Amino acid sequence: MLEALRVCGRPASLRRTMATALVVGTCLVAINQLGPLLDGPRTSGVFLRIALDFVVPFVTSSLGLLSARHPRGPSGAAPRDDGLAS
Repeated sequence: MLEALRVCGRPASLRRTMATALVVGTCLVAINQLGPLLDGPRTSGVFLRIALDFVVPFVTSSLGLLSARHPRGPSGAAPRDDGLAS
C-alpha cells in the first residue's frame, strides 16, 4: 500500500494522472452535467457529481499506472521473466 502511494505520488505520475483526469473529467462533465449547469437547479448533488467526474478518471488512471508496473498473468501470478521477448 505504501509503495502504491509512493508510485502514484511521484511528480511525474501525478502530472500524468491529473492530466488524464482533467481531460476525461471535462468530457464527462460536458456529457453528464451540462444540462443541470445551464438549466439549473444547481444543487449540491450536481456539484458532487461534477467532482466525481474528475475523481473517477484520476483513480482509474492511477490504478492503470500501478497495474502496468506489476503485470499479472491469468492465474494471478506475476509473469516469469526468462529474458525472451514476446
